[in-house]
Amino acid sequence: MKRQVFKMGVLCAALLAWPDSAAGDTFYLRSGRIIEGTVVEETDDALKIKTERRIFSLQKRLIQRVETSSPVVTKVGTRNPYPSRAPQPGSPGRPFTPVDIEILSEGHTLSPAVREEIVYVISKMFVVFEDVLGLDFNRERMFKARVFGDFAAYQSYQAQVSTSRSDTGFYSIQNKEMVLWKNDSGRKMLRILYHEASRAILHRQIPRCPPWIDEGLAEFFEYGAMEEDSVVVQPQMHKDERVKAWLRAGTLMPLEPYLRLPDAEWRQRNERQDAPMSTMAWSLITFLLSTEKGRAAFSGVVHELRRFNHKNFPSYRAIEHYYPGGLKAMEAEWRAWIPRPRKESSF
Repeated sequence: MKRQVFKMGVLCAALLAWPDSAAGDTFYLRSGRIIEGTVVEETDDALKIKTERRIFSLQKRLIQRVETSSPVVTKVGTRNPYPSRAPQPGSPGRPFTPVDIEILSEGHTLSPAVREEIVYVISKMFVVFEDVLGLDFNRERMFKARVFGDFAAYQSYQAQVSTSRSDTGFYSIQNKEMVLWKNDSGRKMLRILYHEASRAILHRQIPRCPPWIDEGLAEFFEYGAMEEDSVVVQPQMHKDERVKAWLRAGTLMPLEPYLRLPDAEWRQRNERQDAPMSTMAWSLITFLLSTEKGRAAFSGVVHELRRFNHKNFPSYRAIEHYYPGGLKAMEAEWRAWIPRPRKESSF
């Protein structure tokens, strides 16, 4: 199976000289966000920017253009936004920085290899949310997981900290931790962890998210695994075959009514055995993440979602605005993409 690697494209990054305290710069990001501030520190990959409220680091690959009162030198970069864990000397990739992850074991011992994979995969998930979707976690780059070896102990803890009744795993808002039972296989446990970790990370920035985005991203990351110096996400072939069959039969739901569904109705329809709503969500997210213009449009949708911050977010209107050619073009290209063979994705 061929592997598809996320590429953000070539970025002409503005490398700014140190401005004096009176200088002000305007940073126009690819997501549509605008930041006013001054550069106080610079590395090869990022600018440390001081605004009226805080100082933070901004990756250069997220910048579309800069308006500055400081002298500007333009440099063309080809940095890989998803570098290896251990870049070779002279490698253009920025060093990989693991997220602060605490893993607590309750009657079950995780092997060092499994612990390493959990830290690495979740750290790379943060990278995707930041570099592809334009989210900024700043000091929120931490995660906590608790793994139970005994199912009865898992259920007892679940009853204390959550209203969830999942037999596999859940995220505790009260304790800000992912809680898992070891399940009947290590890979199944990790899939549940990555699925719920995606939702937990996203909800830090967007507490109320349309289910097609929330579940679609979670379904995508669920099949991730560490392989050498990258995270490889396998396509969910059973979901892919369902979508292909619906397309051939002419029963695939058009995008606009799908995106207009109220959250409650979306979840009710998804209770069918073939989970049609989350299956479509997986396909849509996989499609959007497969091309540069899809990722750029998705980043714009997330930007608007953060701005609206309510359950009735009109994602179809955001797609109409951010996807080249609008919703009709996206649907036509998605339907043309569905019959093609699926590839692995790596980051």
